[in-house]
Amino acid sequence: MAADPAETTSAGPSVVRPGPGPVPGPDRPRRLPAARRRGAGESARPSRGRPRPVTGAAAGAVESVVHLDLVTGRLTLTGPLDARATSALHDAVSAILRAPHPSWTVDVSGLTGIDEAGLRGLLAAYHRTLRHGRRITLHGASPPLRRVLVRLRLDRHLLQEGSAPPDPG
Repeated sequence: MAADPAETTSAGPSVVRPGPGPVPGPDRPRRLPAARRRGAGESARPSRGRPRPVTGAAAGAVESVVHLDLVTGRLTLTGPLDARATSALHDAVSAILRAPHPSWTVDVSGLTGIDEAGLRGLLAAYHRTLRHGRRITLHGASPPLRRVLVRLRLDRHLLQEGSAPPDPG
């Protein structure tokens, strides 16, 4: 027996009628997009069975590490300093502001890279510590990072004495 095209069932074809789409009203609740209907723990399924690209730690990406030593007053940054790492840097600065040390050393020799968001995070850390009567000094800055700090005229504020690059003559 052939199915009637005008008949709709949950497993059957849907009927398309000309005219404007359904209008939400008191008797017709508005449906949320599929992405918003999913539960908090559900993730989207790949379309057409194509595998999703692997990202993050599973893809072999290097993770940033922020190590804070409250006894010696030293903050060590390793890995890339990017947008994902700035929240950890912010949390470390919050701990610095509660610690008794007035001066902190930030070891950046282990940084493998820094992008614009990471630089903004460093500058925000510097400003926050200044506002609270603390001082941070960068130790082990790479030549590219030093050049950026010189260009922004922050080298004398953030770099240790004697670690600034010589003036290009």
